[in-house]
Amino acid sequence: MPNCLPFLVFFIALSFICPAQDQTKWVDPVESAIRVHVAADTNFSLELPQAANSSFLSAGEFGLSATNSPENNVLAVQKAIDACKVQGVSTLRIPPGRYRLGRFEAPSKNPISDLSAVNHYSGRIFQLKMIGLKDFTIDGQGAEFIFGDLKEIPQGKNRLGAYFLVKDCQRVLIKNLTVDWERSSSPLACFGKIVKVDLATRSVTYEMQGGPFPHGISISLMREWDCQTGSRAPEAFHFALAQLEEYHVVSGQCVCFTFTNKRDIRDAKVGDWGLFKLKNRYTPVGFSLDSDANLTIDNVNVYGVPENAVWSRQNKFLQIINSHIMPRPGTEPVYSCNGAMEIHNSLGGFRLENCEISYALDDVLHYSDFFMAGSVERLGDYSLKIGSQSFFQTGDCYKQGSRLLFHKRNFEPLCFSAEIVESQWTFDNSGPGRHYVTVTTRDKLPAKISPDTILFNDTFGVGRFVIRNNKIRNCSCHGLYVCMPNGIIEGNCIERTAYPALCVHSVVRWGRWPMGYPPHDVIVRGNVIRNCNTALRPPADLFVGAGYDSDGIYKSTDYPAVHDVIFENNRIEGSARQAIAAWSCRNVLFLGNTLINPNRYPGIEGQPGAVFVSRAENIFFSKNSLEKRSGSKEIPISIDSTAAKNISLESNAGF
Repeated sequence: MPNCLPFLVFFIALSFICPAQDQTKWVDPVESAIRVHVAADTNFSLELPQAANSSFLSAGEFGLSATNSPENNVLAVQKAIDACKVQGVSTLRIPPGRYRLGRFEAPSKNPISDLSAVNHYSGRIFQLKMIGLKDFTIDGQGAEFIFGDLKEIPQGKNRLGAYFLVKDCQRVLIKNLTVDWERSSSPLACFGKIVKVDLATRSVTYEMQGGPFPHGISISLMREWDCQTGSRAPEAFHFALAQLEEYHVVSGQCVCFTFTNKRDIRDAKVGDWGLFKLKNRYTPVGFSLDSDANLTIDNVNVYGVPENAVWSRQNKFLQIINSHIMPRPGTEPVYSCNGAMEIHNSLGGFRLENCEISYALDDVLHYSDFFMAGSVERLGDYSLKIGSQSFFQTGDCYKQGSRLLFHKRNFEPLCFSAEIVESQWTFDNSGPGRHYVTVTTRDKLPAKISPDTILFNDTFGVGRFVIRNNKIRNCSCHGLYVCMPNGIIEGNCIERTAYPALCVHSVVRWGRWPMGYPPHDVIVRGNVIRNCNTALRPPADLFVGAGYDSDGIYKSTDYPAVHDVIFENNRIEGSARQAIAAWSCRNVLFLGNTLINPNRYPGIEGQPGAVFVSRAENIFFSKNSLEKRSGSKEIPISIDSTAAKNISLESNAGF
């Protein structure tokens, strides 16, 4: 058996292995403490609008009309919102109907406010602005807002923004509303099938669905695709745009791609499918939520948006419930959004419940707080220079009065913190992540600070979340990417995601996305994961741990950063590779989980098994089962005996 010497490998049913009592004496007190903490931290409810009266206005009174121009409809709804704020009206009603909206507004020279600059800097175009509202409801009454591209933006340029900006609001409810994109004039994405491969001209021709397409078609991203399953296919041909010399429309339905090198098309096959994301001049998110408290989105449908459906920053108590992010029912399911939800730098209290998300091109849920990873330079006893910064990630991580918590590169705490007195950004726009921040601290800094030090801001890392009873399917990256403490993930059904379905971790991704204060006190239970990781991405469908993920290689750290997590009664079916992986973690319990037919594809070298454990301590497996291997040659479970400590196995079956 090659490459297995470092591993203690179990071939027999785990029910025959009885751990010594002193190895498991930690289990009961840790399990009890986790359950108590999670019960307390998830026992929250949001405050709904507390209207002093039942007054309401109708957007129809301000000129909203199905026959009106998109520009005038934007103005009408904005006037109605502003009138409600001025008059103290508690509810704005949208008359049932379908309305086109879209207005080009010359970007202001200043951000809406200094604090929100990370979300709302110069150049962004927000269609509808809800700013500083209190105890307010928008009731869509089933209405549909259809947004579209803005041709006033010069060709070859683009502007960011949002359908809705909700900022500095308290106790606000948005309900019973559908938002969508006008695809007939500006499609968001399309499928294509290879109809010709010509090695002599280094070209591949795709016949696209959803055309005809303009000769100036512009593509921003390509994914390999399986039209039968509606997910990414590892066997299908795919490419990066950097490999292209040029591409052009050769007919109303066909696009020819010419590659720089002949070798780039050696795997192209007639009949292979691809998914193409198209460029537009206006690339908004659906809902941009910033610095709100007690904000509820209920029964809202997002059927189409160029970028993320929801982008959230610095919100305290946010819930998205009973809502859908998916292609419009009755249409060819191609694309609903880029990423579904980016929930970052939260101030605590997040609920995602009873929602359905499908055909997101990126991750379904990124729930994390950003931190600063590396490029730290000590300038003096009370000053630091922190490089490799992206403003949209860490622009709110240097608030005066907050504290920086110092950790080693492996996430281990250094038991030192320093209060921020002031900070100054210096911008270098020559490439991504090249800005730096100079920080003055109130506390004297250590004499030596390693350049690869990790810095967390104590304002964040609160967590407190409930992710419950959601349906996720046919999305082109991760399912639930949870990098936060103090919460519960239960009763979700996740099917046919291209990357691992459910990750509870802290990670530096691609060297430029530091995400997640190390999770702890988390329960993951009663979830169904089915036929996920179709693009064969490490680590596993169900993962707990920490590390550095770069170019599809996820490397663990030698410190168990993530701790006190329970995985119980989850059902994991048809994993393309591993069903479970755990590393850089401690005090983790796997109880009563069912694994069915994992390892449908060959595994990763050095990471064998249906279950893999490395660089971990105090890991307990009890009453789990592995069923129906379907001829897989992978070993059932592998434990890295050189790095794992106190791994206990009790009353398991099949692995």
